[in-house]
Amino acid sequence: MATASSATPSCRDRSSALTSSTTEAPVAPGRRIPIAAAGAALVVMLAASAALVAHLSHDPFADLPDNPSVTVNLAGVFPADGEDPLQKPRGIAIAGNRVYVVETGADRVSVFDRYGKRKGEITLLPAQGRERVVATYVACTDDGRIAVVDLEGPRVMVFRVTARGPAEPLFELAIGAEGDEPMHPGAITYADGVFYVADSRSQTIQMYDDAGEHIGVLGDGLQEPPFYPGGIVVRDEDVVVTSANDSRILTLGRGAADTFDEIASSLIFPDSMTAVGDDRLAVVDSLGDAVYVYDADWRATHAISARQVAGANIQEPSGVAWEPGHRRLYVVDVERGSVYVFNVRL
Repeated sequence: MATASSATPSCRDRSSALTSSTTEAPVAPGRRIPIAAAGAALVVMLAASAALVAHLSHDPFADLPDNPSVTVNLAGVFPADGEDPLQKPRGIAIAGNRVYVVETGADRVSVFDRYGKRKGEITLLPAQGRERVVATYVACTDDGRIAVVDLEGPRVMVFRVTARGPAEPLFELAIGAEGDEPMHPGAITYADGVFYVADSRSQTIQMYDDAGEHIGVLGDGLQEPPFYPGGIVVRDEDVVVTSANDSRILTLGRGAADTFDEIASSLIFPDSMTAVGDDRLAVVDSLGDAVYVYDADWRATHAISARQVAGANIQEPSGVAWEPGHRRLYVVDVERGSVYVFNVRL
């Protein structure tokens, strides 16, 4: 590109010489060869750039059909046929064009683009004094960081991720004071500069600031707290959390810990959740092998399962994430080692 850009002023100078006074010495024909060559090179480079943009913007996944009665369809699956399946994938999060999938069986976070092309991986090392990592959930911040839950630690690891170079470990969330029982971190999310971590041991939501310092607790003292909180989402002024073992979904007020609401769930094992659009939530029913999308009044608007969506052969759904650019829902299948991608008509 440097050659083409440096040639541009040169071409302008010569063009003005050719159109100026006829008393000036004519330009030899041989001098025009580099101009033509530079123009041809520029055309080739522009064509190559256009081809590259077209390649990068190409969407290999299926679209929703024109039929408005079809509200969900299978867009695609990755890894593709012939590629190695993911090793016990669990959590998933999406930031821009990057999809982060926790592979519990491989001690890593695999990084894909939104179309399922592998872009790299983040290797997870055991905590001090531990022999293994049990990574489960992942969440993205709005400034290029990801937080990964390690049940074995127990800890939450925060990394900075860039387009080039390896992920940079930043810090771990300050879990518990000295002498306290270690927490059992579960589902995690991030909103407005705060990490929200569901703690299965205390059955509360622990809150941490952007630097990883503990700043508060939600749900402490509830008579019926969340039991195995597998999903957590911040929606407006509420924190919504699943209570998987007793099939409930709870809503806790962010501003007042005693603000509490409970949604009776027909799901067998409500697990991971994600926000969908402006006012909907998608909830995974891990034992029901399905995913449901609910509106603001908790009415199910979409159902995704092998019985209801052609090609949706999910056997053990786990993590779920929303990609707003194409209005697609990404669902991790532990059993198949795959990520299923669905178009959702809102």
